[in-house]
Amino acid sequence: LVTGVQTCALPIFVSNNLSLRLIESYSFHQLVQFLSPSTLSISSRTLHRELQRQFSYHRGLLQLELQSHITHGGRISITTDAWTARNYTEYAAVTGHWINEKWQHRCVLLDVIHLQEPIHSGEYLAQELAAVTDSFEITGAIFTCTRDNASANTVMLSEYEKIASKQHTRSEERRVGKECM
Repeated sequence: LVTGVQTCALPIFVSNNLSLRLIESYSFHQLVQFLSPSTLSISSRTLHRELQRQFSYHRGLLQLELQSHITHGGRISITTDAWTARNYTEYAAVTGHWINEKWQHRCVLLDVIHLQEPIHSGEYLAQELAAVTDSFEITGAIFTCTRDNASANTVMLSEYEKIASKQHTRSEERRVGKECM
C-alpha cells in the first residue's frame, strides 16, 4: 500500500538525486511531524521498494510501446555516450529514438551501464549494448547507432552489427521453421 509520504517523497528524492536514507534522518522526521503530526514514518527500504516497483512498471510500459512500434514496422535508432564520474566509476548511457504512430519524436533513456571491465574494448562495449537492446527485445529493429568517434566505439559498432545479424538469422530460422510445420 502506497502512503501519502511515499507518493510525495519519492519524486522529490529522485528528481533531486537525494539519498533514500535521508527519509530516516531525524531532521526529515521532524519536518514530516511538523507538517502532519499523524503521519507515520517510513524506512528507506520501503521507499526503495516503491522505487523498484515504479521502475519495473514503467519499464514494462516502455517495452510494450517499443514492441508495438516494431510490430507495426517501426525501427529504432540508438545513441550511446560514455563518461567517468567524479569517483572514477565509468558508465555508458543508451538512448532509444523513434517516431511514434502520432508522428511524435520519442527519445527515452533505455539504460545506464556501469562499465566494470577496466579496458573498454569494442567487443566488451558491443556485448553490453546488445544486453540492453536484448532486454527490451529490440535488437533486430535497431536502424542506426550514433556514437562518438573513439576507436573502441568503431569496433563496438562493428561487433554489435555481428551480434545483431546472428540474432536476426536465428529468429528468421525459427520463424521459417515454424511456418514449415
